[in-house]
Amino acid sequence: MVDLAIESKLEDAFKTGVPQPLNTNDLKKAVKKHRPTTKEWFASARNYALYSNDSGLYDDVLQYLNIKK
Repeated sequence: MVDLAIESKLEDAFKTGVPQPLNTNDLKKAVKKHRPTTKEWFASARNYALYSNDSGLYDDVLQYLNIKK
């Protein structure tokens, strides 16, 4: 969140030529812009666990997702 807020502040500073300090409202705006990525990660992890798990490296992921292979 902080990185997103800082990027926004930097963009504003480049436009106006005046840097401004980060504040709570900037962080609130960043929270609204951020989208969770865990769903995408689990989809990728599921595919790896199902199709590239010859060594058993992803057995924990299969167990967590309650998938029996």
